[in-house]
Amino acid sequence: MKDRIDIQITKKLILVGLVFLLVQPVTAALFSSKKTAEKIRERIAQLPENGRLRTKSILYSDLGTFYYKNGEFEDAAEAFEKSLQYRPNRFMKRHIYRFLGKSYESYGRLDKCLAAYEQSVYYDRRNWKRHRDLAQIYEKVHLYENAIESYRIAIKRSHKEGSLCVSLGRTYRKMGLYKEAEENLLKAQSLSPQDKTFYRELSLVYEGKSQFQKALLTFEKVISESSPAEDWIRFVYLSVLSDNKTFANQGMDQLRKKKVTEETLNFYETLAQLTNGTLENLFTQKETDPMIERLFTEIVR
Repeated sequence: MKDRIDIQITKKLILVGLVFLLVQPVTAALFSSKKTAEKIRERIAQLPENGRLRTKSILYSDLGTFYYKNGEFEDAAEAFEKSLQYRPNRFMKRHIYRFLGKSYESYGRLDKCLAAYEQSVYYDRRNWKRHRDLAQIYEKVHLYENAIESYRIAIKRSHKEGSLCVSLGRTYRKMGLYKEAEENLLKAQSLSPQDKTFYRELSLVYEGKSQFQKALLTFEKVISESSPAEDWIRFVYLSVLSDNKTFANQGMDQLRKKKVTEETLNFYETLAQLTNGTLENLFTQKETDPMIERLFTEIVR
């Protein structure tokens, strides 16, 4: 009887150990005991050229992690790529592809970032954050249908994460699908009522639908004195489109406190005094007036 109990305990310990070994590499920042990039490079140089492949994979992965943390993203990407050449196990690949993608994203190689994130999803498909990461890159490169699919998968795996609904709504808005965009943004509001980021996106949806007054009142919820000049420019623009002189003047009071050129400030001083109908006439003038055309690029998406 005692032998049977000992066997059962041993099996449980082995199972716990296996779970730890499988999970640990995924969450750990480093896989080796080396504490500096220099120590890692020294150890790599000591290894035989055609041997110790798994050790090399671990060391190059750790080297990439050090580079990434130091903001040396190109070197990090190169190290992670080398790590993949030496047959890392499946669980190491979760870490490697994730940070390979982040490294490429950090210095603008979205093509390589996309490929890395696709592999990251393959090796860690149950993690909603990996689907979100992939969706964000799809969105950046204007592959909106792919982005929507990935955001939806992320939402299925984390259905209470309001930020995902904001991202999905934003993607629909970029496609001109305002009904779907509004539905997801309002869902984000119900999931995360304390998070105000959805108001900015929702105001863009209303603007896209030419509901300028709703866009203005929604945008008002996120703008403050500390907001950048671009936000106050949009506030003035929406105020004029809504025929709200009070808000237009308030917007100009704030814009005067920002660092903008005198030329730009004069333009919006004039703009703030216009009616909606006059503004529409100004839109037609921008086709022939280079200055108006250039200034309008700041407020027209």
